[in-house]
Amino acid sequence: MRKIFTPEFKKQILDFAQSVIVAIVICIFIITFVAAPNEVDGTSMQPNYATGDRLYTNRLSHWIGDTTVGKSIGLDYKRGDVVVVEKPGIVPLIKRIIGLPGETLRISGGKVYINDKLLEESYLPEGTETNQGTFLKENVAVQIPSDNYFVMGDNRKVSSDSRYIGLIERDWLQGKIFLRIWPANEIGIVTTGETQLQN
Repeated sequence: MRKIFTPEFKKQILDFAQSVIVAIVICIFIITFVAAPNEVDGTSMQPNYATGDRLYTNRLSHWIGDTTVGKSIGLDYKRGDVVVVEKPGIVPLIKRIIGLPGETLRISGGKVYINDKLLEESYLPEGTETNQGTFLKENVAVQIPSDNYFVMGDNRKVSSDSRYIGLIERDWLQGKIFLRIWPANEIGIVTTGETQLQN
């Protein structure tokens, strides 16, 4: 009777198992350190992102964005970047960076001012108003400390963001969105939203 578990067969099984283990380790490494999947849940980023949108986060921004190498290749966080926020005690959020470390931010008359300059945000629908929250009151400026950011959702009327939950420490930023893979008609690279400061 022919043996099924011949030395050659056992070697093939072992080689296959090793390949599977290596593939799993590589996947875990990529998700942890390079690119992680995320899904939009809620309306706070409409009209640019909707519930069910599947996005990939560039995790390298989290790990090396503030290093010399990270800054030189554009991995550091910039105004207009869409980021994943994991603040302790709240569910993960997808928001947009509005205020950077060292800047002063205030809201007045439905507009956002950075260092007393009007912020123009090309990704917002015309006529969008940004109202105060429980953390940031109308015409009360907030100074953003080093290693902190001010984030907001694009749907300013419903978004629970830094206007309510306060400043976001750099360590709570898990990376910036760089790719959308769903819905099919929106597949593509996600770029930094265009902003401009007016005197």
